[in-house]
Amino acid sequence: MKHKRFNEILPYTYFIKNIKTNKKYYGVRYGNIKLKLTPLDDFGKKYFTSSDYVDLNEKNIDEWEIKLHYTFDTINEAQEYEHKFLTKVYKKDDWLNKTNNRCVINDEGSRKKQIKSLKKLRKEKYWSNGLESHTKESKLKMSNSLKGKKSHRKNLTLEEEYGIEKAEKIRNKISKSKKGKETWNKGKEQSKEHKEKNPFIANNPSHNKEIREKMNNYNTIRYMIEINEEVYLVKSNKELQTFHRNIIKKKKKVGFNKWFSSPEKYNTVITKFKLVKIRG
Repeated sequence: MKHKRFNEILPYTYFIKNIKTNKKYYGVRYGNIKLKLTPLDDFGKKYFTSSDYVDLNEKNIDEWEIKLHYTFDTINEAQEYEHKFLTKVYKKDDWLNKTNNRCVINDEGSRKKQIKSLKKLRKEKYWSNGLESHTKESKLKMSNSLKGKKSHRKNLTLEEEYGIEKAEKIRNKISKSKKGKETWNKGKEQSKEHKEKNPFIANNPSHNKEIREKMNNYNTIRYMIEINEEVYLVKSNKELQTFHRNIIKKKKKVGFNKWFSSPEKYNTVITKFKLVKIRG
């Protein structure tokens, strides 16, 4: 039940307003009960709000209009009244409140406050045993516990795991998130030692001429065709059209490169066909 017994030790709500900006704030206070202080002895003397958005203290108290609003029999009653009051006003521009104690306006100030609170949590024991990062021993234990276990995503494509429609949405999200961002290695040159050790660099002296030619040819490949469990590579759309016109329509099984040299030799019926586009 609400009342105005400000001379008694009870939880209370209060109202403040900045005289210069006309910005208002409404809050609840029940910490005075432990201190055994009445609202009159507490507000504006010992307590100046706990909000990060209100700059109220002993030095600038003359810049604010402060007012005790109601007292309550219990803390729950005071909190519930504050919630109902703030629900009506917390989204308005002339109010400094960013929450109604049920939901928060997600602006820059509230996000900074959330980041600060998360940093505090990480340092506490129940978050990460009081450690900023895992020790070598704990990392080894985690590694050993996962050894021998099969990954649920190993050797699975997004289409196989989520289906075609969901896989397309995931790929689009990944694409949008990476657009406009520079790659982590842009402008960075690899050291000579790294180039010598890296088996994927075409200019590596450990690669012979045949390997280099294969790697250079792969960079120009546009399609991969699988016919009867044999894979063939296509470099252009024209080659793909020729392949489709002469092989697929006639239902002949043939290696793409072999067909151009001697197509009359190959007349096997195609039982399995798969076309994969590698690049546009």
